[in-house]
Amino acid sequence: MQRRVLEENYFVEKMMPRAMARKLSDRERDHYQKAQPTPDARRGVAEMPKQLIAAHPLLDRLSRDVPAALGSKPALFPWGMKDLFVRPKLMERMKAALPEHVAVPLPHAKHYIQEDAPEEIADAITKRFG
Repeated sequence: MQRRVLEENYFVEKMMPRAMARKLSDRERDHYQKAQPTPDARRGVAEMPKQLIAAHPLLDRLSRDVPAALGSKPALFPWGMKDLFVRPKLMERMKAALPEHVAVPLPHAKHYIQEDAPEEIADAITKRFG
């Protein structure tokens, strides 16, 4: 998979479209492609999955420390209801960790909520934080 990300820009060409409810315009897709135009520029994207797996100790610590430090702060959780990565169990943990939250279910959005529901997210931010 790393080779495909590096050599074929697989993340932008295949993975992102599968994780979005809407199709990017040619201009938008070109923007994402130009952000990492060479295999060397895509090294971070290729490395990210390994780093996420290796981050479990850090993520476990954060799951304890963040609620203790930020649990009383207002939070906003826009959530793509068709997201294959943010599962209901994870969302419930987030809600429990930050009880001063407002949940914003986005019925048609997948993982890239900013691409699938930008207006809804902007409205939710304005309503929640002014």
